[in-house]
Amino acid sequence: MPFDLHAYLARIGWEGPPAPDLATLRGLIARHAAAIPFEGIEALLGRTPALDPAGLQAKLVGARRGGWCFEQNSLFALALRAIGFRSAPLLARVRYGVPAEVAMPRTHLVLRVDLPEGPHLADVGFGGVTVTAPLALRTGPAQPTPHGPVRLTERPDGLMLKARLGAEWTALYLVGSEPQQAVDIDAANWLVANRPGGIFTANLIVTRAPPGEQVVLLNRRLTRRDPTGGESVTLLEGPALGETLRGQFGIALPPGELAALEAALAEDRPGRIPAPG
Repeated sequence: MPFDLHAYLARIGWEGPPAPDLATLRGLIARHAAAIPFEGIEALLGRTPALDPAGLQAKLVGARRGGWCFEQNSLFALALRAIGFRSAPLLARVRYGVPAEVAMPRTHLVLRVDLPEGPHLADVGFGGVTVTAPLALRTGPAQPTPHGPVRLTERPDGLMLKARLGAEWTALYLVGSEPQQAVDIDAANWLVANRPGGIFTANLIVTRAPPGEQVVLLNRRLTRRDPTGGESVTLLEGPALGETLRGQFGIALPPGELAALEAALAEDRPGRIPAPG
Protein backbone atom coordinates (compact mmCIF):
# COMPACT_ATOMS: atom_id res chain seq x y z
CA MET A 1 0.00 0.00 0.00
CA PRO A 2 1.51 3.37 -0.99
CA PHE A 3 2.11 5.73 1.90
CA ASP A 4 -0.37 8.63 1.94
CA LEU A 5 1.91 11.48 2.92
CA HIS A 6 -0.82 14.08 2.39
CA ALA A 7 -3.12 12.33 4.89
CA TYR A 8 -0.30 11.98 7.43
CA LEU A 9 0.65 15.66 7.19
CA ALA A 10 -3.00 16.64 7.62
CA ARG A 11 -3.22 14.36 10.67
CA ILE A 12 -0.38 16.21 12.43
CA GLY A 13 -1.45 19.67 11.27
CA TRP A 14 1.48 20.32 8.92
CA GLU A 15 1.07 23.07 6.35
CA GLY A 16 3.25 23.68 3.32
CA PRO A 17 5.70 21.42 1.47
CA PRO A 18 8.08 19.48 3.75
CA ALA A 19 11.79 19.16 2.90
CA PRO A 20 14.39 16.60 4.04
CA ASP A 21 16.22 19.01 6.35
CA LEU A 22 16.74 19.57 10.05
CA ALA A 23 14.15 22.34 10.37
CA THR A 24 11.46 20.13 8.86
CA LEU A 25 12.46 17.19 11.05
CA ARG A 26 12.17 19.40 14.12
CA GLY A 27 8.72 20.58 13.10
CA LEU A 28 7.48 17.10 12.20
CA ILE A 29 8.52 15.64 15.56
CA ALA A 30 6.85 18.43 17.54
CA ARG A 31 3.60 18.22 15.58
CA HIS A 32 3.50 14.42 15.60
CA ALA A 33 3.99 14.27 19.38
CA ALA A 34 1.24 16.84 19.92
CA ALA A 35 -1.29 15.27 17.55
CA ILE A 36 -0.88 11.47 17.70
CA PRO A 37 -1.17 10.06 21.23
CA PHE A 38 1.05 7.36 22.60
CA GLU A 39 -1.16 4.48 23.77
CA GLY A 40 -0.90 0.79 24.60
CA ILE A 41 -4.61 -0.08 24.51
CA GLU A 42 -4.11 -2.99 22.11
CA ALA A 43 -1.83 -4.90 24.48
CA LEU A 44 -4.09 -4.29 27.48
CA LEU A 45 -6.94 -5.85 25.47
CA GLY A 46 -4.84 -8.86 24.51
CA ARG A 47 -3.93 -7.88 20.95
CA THR A 48 -0.59 -7.42 19.17
CA PRO A 49 -0.46 -4.13 17.23
CA ALA A 50 0.07 -4.42 13.48
CA LEU A 51 3.19 -2.82 12.02
CA ASP A 52 2.49 -3.16 8.29
CA PRO A 53 2.10 0.16 6.41
CA ALA A 54 -1.59 -0.38 5.68
CA GLY A 55 -2.39 -1.19 9.30
CA LEU A 56 -0.38 1.76 10.63
CA GLN A 57 -2.08 4.22 8.30
CA ALA A 58 -5.54 2.79 8.99
CA LYS A 59 -5.17 3.06 12.77
CA LEU A 60 -2.98 6.09 13.49
CA VAL A 61 -4.03 8.24 10.53
CA GLY A 62 -7.44 7.06 9.29
CA ALA A 63 -9.00 6.09 12.63
CA ARG A 64 -7.15 8.90 14.48
CA ARG A 65 -5.94 6.50 17.16
CA GLY A 66 -2.48 6.39 18.70
CA GLY A 67 0.09 3.68 19.24
CA TRP A 68 3.25 2.76 21.09
CA CYS A 69 6.87 3.12 19.99
CA PHE A 70 6.82 0.36 17.36
CA GLU A 71 3.77 1.88 15.68
CA GLN A 72 4.68 5.53 16.17
CA ASN A 73 8.24 5.33 14.91
CA SER A 74 7.38 2.88 12.12
CA LEU A 75 4.76 5.33 10.85
CA PHE A 76 7.20 8.22 11.26
CA ALA A 77 9.83 6.31 9.27
CA LEU A 78 7.33 5.89 6.41
CA ALA A 79 6.68 9.64 6.43
CA LEU A 80 10.38 10.48 6.52
CA ARG A 81 11.07 8.18 3.58
CA ALA A 82 8.23 9.74 1.58
CA ILE A 83 9.67 13.21 2.20
CA GLY A 84 13.18 12.15 1.18
CA PHE A 85 14.98 11.67 4.51
CA ARG A 86 17.40 8.79 5.05
CA SER A 87 16.71 6.94 8.29
CA ALA A 88 17.41 3.61 9.96
CA PRO A 89 15.62 1.85 12.86
CA LEU A 90 17.50 1.26 16.11
CA LEU A 91 16.46 -0.65 19.22
CA ALA A 92 17.04 0.58 22.76
CA ARG A 93 16.94 -0.84 26.30
CA VAL A 94 14.47 1.04 28.48
CA ARG A 95 16.01 2.33 31.72
CA TYR A 96 13.25 4.73 32.81
CA GLY A 97 11.80 3.48 36.09
CA VAL A 98 14.04 0.38 36.00
CA PRO A 99 16.56 -0.32 38.81
CA ALA A 100 20.16 -0.14 37.61
CA GLU A 101 20.82 -3.80 38.43
CA VAL A 102 17.91 -5.10 36.31
CA ALA A 103 18.86 -6.22 32.79
CA MET A 104 16.44 -5.16 30.07
CA PRO A 105 15.91 -6.45 26.51
CA ARG A 106 15.91 -4.14 23.49
CA THR A 107 12.22 -3.29 23.39
CA HIS A 108 12.10 0.38 22.38
CA LEU A 109 12.19 1.48 18.74
CA VAL A 110 13.84 4.76 17.73
CA LEU A 111 15.19 6.16 14.45
CA ARG A 112 18.57 7.43 13.32
CA VAL A 113 18.14 10.14 10.69
CA ASP A 114 21.14 11.06 8.56
CA LEU A 115 21.39 14.78 7.81
CA PRO A 116 24.12 17.09 6.44
CA GLU A 117 24.58 18.28 10.04
CA GLY A 118 25.31 14.68 11.10
CA PRO A 119 23.23 11.78 12.40
CA HIS A 120 20.27 12.62 14.63
CA LEU A 121 18.01 10.62 16.92
CA ALA A 122 14.27 10.87 16.25
CA ASP A 123 11.78 9.32 18.65
CA VAL A 124 8.07 10.18 18.63
CA GLY A 125 7.05 7.28 20.89
CA PHE A 126 8.40 7.23 24.43
CA GLY A 127 5.22 7.78 26.38
CA GLY A 128 5.11 10.43 29.08
CA VAL A 129 8.65 11.59 28.41
CA THR A 130 8.66 11.54 24.61
CA VAL A 131 11.55 13.62 23.28
CA THR A 132 9.93 16.34 21.19
CA ALA A 133 12.93 17.43 19.11
CA PRO A 134 15.62 15.71 17.05
CA LEU A 135 18.84 15.09 18.97
CA ALA A 136 22.34 15.18 17.52
CA LEU A 137 23.77 11.70 18.11
CA ARG A 138 26.73 12.88 20.13
CA THR A 139 27.70 13.19 23.75
CA GLY A 140 28.32 16.55 25.37
CA PRO A 141 26.20 19.41 26.68
CA ALA A 142 22.46 19.13 27.19
CA GLN A 143 20.32 19.62 24.10
CA PRO A 144 17.12 21.68 24.35
CA THR A 145 13.66 20.38 23.41
CA PRO A 146 10.24 22.05 23.73
CA HIS A 147 9.60 19.91 26.82
CA GLY A 148 12.91 20.30 28.61
CA PRO A 149 16.62 19.52 28.16
CA VAL A 150 18.04 16.07 27.40
CA ARG A 151 21.55 14.76 26.93
CA LEU A 152 23.41 11.70 25.67
CA THR A 153 26.22 10.06 27.60
CA GLU A 154 28.54 7.37 26.28
CA ARG A 155 28.40 3.81 27.59
CA PRO A 156 30.39 0.75 26.41
CA ASP A 157 27.26 -0.67 24.77
CA GLY A 158 25.69 2.46 23.37
CA LEU A 159 24.47 5.95 24.22
CA MET A 160 22.36 6.61 27.32
CA LEU A 161 19.62 9.17 26.87
CA LYS A 162 18.79 11.18 29.98
CA ALA A 163 16.14 13.85 30.54
CA ARG A 164 16.04 16.62 33.11
CA LEU A 165 12.88 15.82 35.09
CA GLY A 166 12.56 18.44 37.78
CA ALA A 167 15.93 18.79 39.49
CA GLU A 168 17.25 15.37 38.48
CA TRP A 169 18.78 13.86 35.36
CA THR A 170 16.82 10.66 34.76
CA ALA A 171 17.91 7.81 32.46
CA LEU A 172 15.36 7.05 29.73
CA TYR A 173 16.98 4.40 27.55
CA LEU A 174 20.24 2.99 26.22
CA VAL A 175 20.32 2.99 22.42
CA GLY A 176 22.64 0.83 20.33
CA SER A 177 24.16 1.83 17.01
CA GLU A 178 23.33 -1.23 14.89
CA PRO A 179 20.40 -0.79 12.46
CA GLN A 180 17.68 -3.39 13.01
CA GLN A 181 15.84 -5.59 10.55
CA ALA A 182 12.05 -5.80 10.36
CA VAL A 183 12.10 -9.26 11.97
CA ASP A 184 13.91 -7.85 15.03
CA ILE A 185 11.32 -5.10 15.38
CA ASP A 186 8.41 -7.54 14.92
CA ALA A 187 9.87 -9.82 17.61
CA ALA A 188 10.25 -6.95 20.09
CA ASN A 189 6.74 -5.70 19.31
CA TRP A 190 5.29 -9.18 19.96
CA LEU A 191 7.23 -9.60 23.20
CA VAL A 192 6.01 -6.31 24.68
CA ALA A 193 2.41 -7.05 23.64
CA ASN A 194 2.33 -10.57 25.06
CA ARG A 195 4.63 -10.56 28.08
CA PRO A 196 2.69 -11.62 31.21
CA GLY A 197 3.01 -9.01 33.91
CA GLY A 198 4.46 -6.50 31.45
CA ILE A 199 3.74 -2.82 31.87
CA PHE A 200 1.45 -2.66 28.83
CA THR A 201 -0.37 -5.95 29.37
CA ALA A 202 -1.25 -4.84 32.91
CA ASN A 203 -1.77 -1.06 32.62
CA LEU A 204 -3.56 1.55 30.57
CA ILE A 205 -0.96 4.07 29.40
CA VAL A 206 -1.94 6.99 27.14
CA THR A 207 0.11 10.16 26.68
CA ARG A 208 0.35 13.24 24.50
CA ALA A 209 2.84 16.12 24.31
CA PRO A 210 1.09 19.34 23.27
CA PRO A 211 3.08 22.58 23.50
CA GLY A 212 4.09 23.39 27.05
CA GLU A 213 3.04 20.18 28.80
CA GLN A 214 3.01 16.40 28.89
CA VAL A 215 -0.37 14.76 29.50
CA VAL A 216 -0.16 11.24 30.96
CA LEU A 217 -2.99 8.81 31.72
CA LEU A 218 -1.88 5.83 33.83
CA ASN A 219 -4.88 3.59 34.48
CA ARG A 220 -7.27 6.11 36.09
CA ARG A 221 -4.69 8.72 37.09
CA LEU A 222 -4.42 11.73 34.74
CA THR A 223 -1.27 13.83 35.20
CA ARG A 224 -0.44 17.11 33.49
CA ARG A 225 3.26 17.95 33.75
CA ASP A 226 4.96 21.20 32.73
CA PRO A 227 8.61 21.46 31.55
CA THR A 228 9.77 22.50 35.02
CA GLY A 229 8.43 19.29 36.59
CA GLY A 230 5.28 20.82 38.10
CA GLU A 231 2.30 18.44 38.09
CA SER A 232 -1.46 18.44 38.52
CA VAL A 233 -3.24 15.11 39.08
CA THR A 234 -6.84 14.02 38.57
CA LEU A 235 -8.26 10.61 39.50
CA LEU A 236 -10.91 9.49 37.02
CA GLU A 237 -14.11 7.78 38.06
CA GLY A 238 -17.11 6.37 36.19
CA PRO A 239 -17.66 7.78 32.67
CA ALA A 240 -14.72 10.16 33.08
CA LEU A 241 -12.38 7.60 31.48
CA GLY A 242 -14.10 7.61 28.10
CA GLU A 243 -14.58 11.38 28.24
CA THR A 244 -10.88 11.87 29.01
CA LEU A 245 -9.76 9.60 26.19
CA ARG A 246 -11.87 11.64 23.77
CA GLY A 247 -11.24 15.10 25.14
CA GLN A 248 -7.57 14.92 26.12
CA PHE A 249 -6.23 12.42 23.58
CA GLY A 250 -8.71 12.40 20.69
CA ILE A 251 -9.36 8.66 21.11
CA ALA A 252 -13.04 7.84 20.55
CA LEU A 253 -13.45 4.15 21.34
CA PRO A 254 -16.64 2.32 20.27
CA PRO A 255 -18.85 1.37 23.25
CA GLY A 256 -17.77 -2.28 23.11
CA GLU A 257 -14.08 -1.37 23.15
CA LEU A 258 -14.55 1.07 26.02
CA ALA A 259 -16.44 -1.59 28.00
CA ALA A 260 -13.62 -4.08 27.38
CA LEU A 261 -11.11 -1.49 28.55
CA GLU A 262 -13.10 -0.83 31.74
CA ALA A 263 -13.28 -4.59 32.36
CA ALA A 264 -9.52 -4.96 31.89
CA LEU A 265 -8.86 -2.18 34.40
CA ALA A 266 -11.20 -3.85 36.90
CA GLU A 267 -9.12 -7.05 36.84
CA ASP A 268 -6.31 -7.60 39.34
CA ARG A 269 -3.48 -8.22 36.87
CA PRO A 270 0.15 -9.00 37.74
CA GLY A 271 2.22 -5.92 36.97
CA ARG A 272 -0.57 -3.42 37.65
CA ILE A 273 0.89 -0.15 38.93
CA PRO A 274 -1.09 0.77 42.04
CA ALA A 275 -2.63 4.18 42.47
CA PRO A 276 -0.65 6.35 44.93
CA GLY A 277 -2.00 6.46 48.46
